[in-house]
Amino acid sequence: GIPVFAGTDAGGSLPHGLVAAEIVELTRAGIPALDALSATTWGAREWLGRPGLTEGAPADLVVYEADPRDDVRVLAAPRRVVLNGRVVG
Repeated sequence: GIPVFAGTDAGGSLPHGLVAAEIVELTRAGIPALDALSATTWGAREWLGRPGLTEGAPADLVVYEADPRDDVRVLAAPRRVVLNGRVVG
C-alpha cells in the first residue's frame, strides 16, 4: 500500500493541535485506528529514520483516559504530557 502520514510542516500557516482531528478523519475515511495512529507516531518516526525508545533517555509521552487504539477521539483530551522527561501538562 501507500504510506500515509499525518501532520504538517506548514511553518505556522496552520494552527498546531490539529493532528488529533486529522487522525479521527483518517479513521472516518476507513483507515484502521492502529494505522492512523502509526501515521503520526511510530510509523512516521520509522519513515523519517529517527531512533525509537532508548533505555535511560528522557521520554516524550502522552497519557490518555482511554486507549486511543479503541477510540481515537481521546487524542483531543490528553490527561498528562511529558516532554524530555518532564511533566508539562
